[in-house]
Amino acid sequence: GLASKIRFVEKSFYDVPVREASIVFLYLYTAVMAKLKPKLLRELKPGARIVAYQFNGMGEWKPDETVTRFDHPVYLWRVPAKRL
Repeated sequence: GLASKIRFVEKSFYDVPVREASIVFLYLYTAVMAKLKPKLLRELKPGARIVAYQFNGMGEWKPDETVTRFDHPVYLWRVPAKRL
């Protein structure tokens, strides 16, 4: 029942505004995620979720949850009210 709420965007992540997103899914190398972290923290609202498959590129920001799917970790962060 969520299909109408999901939007896929094919553009450079650096140029796409993510202010309205409630969940951002990342499948990116650690170094790329580290470059995107400031943008995510700046633009996403408190409580928005960031989900990353296989790579943890958020540095000192520890995930709120980690599970394993298909033999790889899946990380979940919730954007805090107070920015890191």
